[in-house]
Amino acid sequence: MGNFDERRQDIKTRALLRSYGRFIDTLGGRYISAGDVGTGADDLDVIGERTAHVVGRSAAAGGSGNSGPMTALGVYQSLRAAATSTWGTPDLTNRVIGVEGVGKVGSELIALLVRAGANVIATDVDVEAVRAVAARFPSIVVCDDVLDAELDVYAPCALGATVTVASTDRMTASIVCGAANNQLRTADVGQYLHSKGVLWVPDYVANAGGLIQVAGEKDGVDAQWVRHRVERIYDTVLSILDRSRSDSVPPGEAADRIAGARLRLERNGV
Repeated sequence: MGNFDERRQDIKTRALLRSYGRFIDTLGGRYISAGDVGTGADDLDVIGERTAHVVGRSAAAGGSGNSGPMTALGVYQSLRAAATSTWGTPDLTNRVIGVEGVGKVGSELIALLVRAGANVIATDVDVEAVRAVAARFPSIVVCDDVLDAELDVYAPCALGATVTVASTDRMTASIVCGAANNQLRTADVGQYLHSKGVLWVPDYVANAGGLIQVAGEKDGVDAQWVRHRVERIYDTVLSILDRSRSDSVPPGEAADRIAGARLRLERNGV
């Protein structure tokens, strides 16, 4: 049965997850479920007892396991590309990086950043998660709010909508790049960041590593292929930032234009 997380039984029970799996199965593959905040490989194993349309399961259940490390690697590669665009080098040595959220992705990102020689400041609303990451990485600084610090990079890796006009005015960071979904509170914040000279790496690009992993799981490719594709996010981000400069638009709009063009080609069978 795996190591199903029995905590929070009031909202996440084995029966509920199995019921969810049965519902997914009625969609006949039109929707494929995966992990997100509050769910992990063990939960997905339980869902997979009732449907084949689920990815991110444990290796024991035939899946690719925790997608946190690959998501973090994609964020790291995105950050290196943003650093290259901003400072002329991907080297993060002594750069001050504020990581907001130290869960299964944020903690793995911190591991990569510490290894790269960055100075990491971290925060999370989960006290136990903060204690665990501080014990794992004694060199990091823990605080209540990373935006109170002088940062080179703000890395939102918790819940979304933390990047607002107000938080942009507070931040000292030159780069915003993290794993959180829907980072911008409203669409116009992307233009505001751009006008302030703050480089934002679009969230759906920066956090694509996990999706690449579970898509690879579905297609039956090996871990080496997945890692290679995730590492190429560096090149993808550079191309988006080049497009942003050439079109004189924020990176988010440049990414949307590139994605739109690809979708049109796919619809036209090109």
